[in-house]
Amino acid sequence: MVEERADPIVNPGGVSGHAHKIAGGNAFGFTMDYAQARSSSCSSCPIKQDKSNYWTPKLYYQAADGTFESVPTVGDGDADTSGGMRIYYL
Repeated sequence: MVEERADPIVNPGGVSGHAHKIAGGNAFGFTMDYAQARSSSCSSCPIKQDKSNYWTPKLYYQAADGTFESVPTVGDGDADTSGGMRIYYL
């Protein structure tokens, strides 16, 4: 899982206006088409056969002193596994 200012749908080829948490197949890119997305050889998803890409706005917590702290997500590589990403299609 990575954090990037990338959104290939809203800002293809450019920098997004905000950071995203990106999970899924390793073929994710600033510009990508269907064939490129399907070319993933591995995934950060628990179900390794899921080569899809998922990106959501990066979450931050604003402390009382005005500073911002990154909200942890399972898969960040930290020992803290209290957060995660669940994707629903409606």
